[in-house]
Amino acid sequence: MKVSIRAFTLVELLVVISIIALLIAMLMPALGSAQQSARHTQCMSAKRQLMLGYAAHTVDNKGKMMMGVPTNNPEAFVYRGGSVDAIKSGALYAYVPDAEIYQCPEDPYGNARSYSIVGVLRGEGWTHSGQYGTNVIADIVHPSDQIVFVEESDHRGYNVGSWLLRVVDGQEYRWIDYISFFHYNNTADNITFMDGHVETRIWQDPDTKRAKQQKRFFMHDPGNVDWDWLRPRYRQLRDKGSVRYLSAD
Repeated sequence: MKVSIRAFTLVELLVVISIIALLIAMLMPALGSAQQSARHTQCMSAKRQLMLGYAAHTVDNKGKMMMGVPTNNPEAFVYRGGSVDAIKSGALYAYVPDAEIYQCPEDPYGNARSYSIVGVLRGEGWTHSGQYGTNVIADIVHPSDQIVFVEESDHRGYNVGSWLLRVVDGQEYRWIDYISFFHYNNTADNITFMDGHVETRIWQDPDTKRAKQQKRFFMHDPGNVDWDWLRPRYRQLRDKGSVRYLSAD
């Protein structure tokens, strides 16, 4: 008995290849979105670990916070510079001893450290007139509204100082540093608060992104809704000096 074997025709083969190509094209956006979501989640997890280490150090030092500015001082959270050694030399590394945690997987610049501490938490300029900050956790009014870690991409090669916002005499609408736009297709950032929770903030004002794109320090931008959101969360401290307490509600 003769068995007949039927092969694919060229047309049938091309149809199968076309269907496979179509399926791949349909799946690629979903795969890309899943990878982006995984990186975003990894970043949030890293920032929680940094905050846990920060909090543990504060407890071990009877409420005194580590220095929030990169400087070659054993009390600084990291040393000055963009190297892994600068991270390992800082006070935070004893509590979070993994240099990869200090780098956001969505940081397009590949800096060793993607995160900075806000200036009012024993950071850069925290003793300046009108820029009242603190070095003890007891001064914080609402820990759930006090920002600690932000994502920063300093175009000078690494995150040189603390992350600063101009808060002299209340509402001034003047940035000092700007926002990174690491997440959700360059629209958002992860922000860590003193109580340990991490929020993803999608930025609203076109001027906020323009400041990043133009590398504009000290931008004056009246009415910026992102500045309005950040201002009370940047400084949740008790009244002192010329800067009044603002609620984040």
